[in-house]
Amino acid sequence: MSACRIIHPSSGTIAECQEERSFEQNKKKAFKRLVDNDVFKKWLKTESARKKGELAHLEDEVDREMENIKIEIFVDGKWQETEWRE
Repeated sequence: MSACRIIHPSSGTIAECQEERSFEQNKKKAFKRLVDNDVFKKWLKTESARKKGELAHLEDEVDREMENIKIEIFVDGKWQETEWRE
């Protein structure tokens, strides 16, 4: 009954711990695992940029870069270039 699972729905990150006998110790370890998780770190970085208004600039930059993208599909054992369609 001392195991702990922490779920962060926005990022989809789940962390758990059941190594300790104390629920509080397991909770601390699970939380540490949550914030150390790469998926959570990526979500946090994106959300921080969004709140600071930096994300709009990044989205514009990505859109510009997408104009130069080359897309290929694998057909009959060969890669063939195809058009970009949204």
